Amino acid sequence: MLRSASLWLTLVLVNALSAQTPWPPLCMQNVEWTEDEHHTTSTQPIEAPCTPSAPFSISGSASADVVSGTEVHLQDGFHAGDFSGEGQFHTYINDALGDPADLVLIAPDPGTHIVDNVVHVEKWEKLEVGLRLPQEYRDAIDRFFENYYPFSPGNNTSNPGNLDRPHDLNPYSDDSLLVTMVLKDPTGAERLKWGFYMKEAKWDTIGSEAKPLEDTNSLLHPYNMRYRVSPDM
Repeated sequence: MLRSASLWLTLVLVNALSAQTPWPPLCMQNVEWTEDEHHTTSTQPIEAPCTPSAPFSISGSASADVVSGTEVHLQDGFHAGDFSGEGQFHTYINDALGDPADLVLIAPDPGTHIVDNVVHVEKWEKLEVGLRLPQEYRDAIDRFFENYYPFSPGNNTSNPGNLDRPHDLNPYSDDSLLVTMVLKDPTGAERLKWGFYMKEAKWDTIGSEAKPLEDTNSLLHPYNMRYRVSPDM
């Protein structure tokens, strides 16, 4: 069964960070929408604006929806009104979007990439994001490994005949699990990026007989779905 999901992210991140920490609040500022449709969805809290000197204004025939999985803070410098035609502003909390801690910034290192309290991803520099899948998906992936791969934890033989194909997920096959991310660049153009599945690992010993072993103690262990991007601007 094909399972798909999408994440709407921006390339500019606000607030000081430590490497491998949850995604910070989404900052919406220097915005003046007077027409067209505008939809913003984010797992993390949303601040609009982050500073009164960079206002966020919606008016005219603009139709805007701002949705957070946790919190929306409309602060000094925010204005919505003077609408015409189909113009409107709607903001709400959608718990189904997930916990902000489900998404982490892995690279670049925020400790060396903060300018004026904003984390910047430079041209051709690696941006890596980790996503922790919902528990239902993780359980379905575990069932796939238990039945398909020999020598998986608690299993010394492969039993592909035991697979429940409509529900057990092969994370390496995009016709079984497909998770996509939509990035919006500074020009407003949207770009689709497919995630890939991986596990953090370490060598179980030193020497020629060493074998890779899943590293469950790694800070990044829960974030099996990864996205890597090198911005071209």
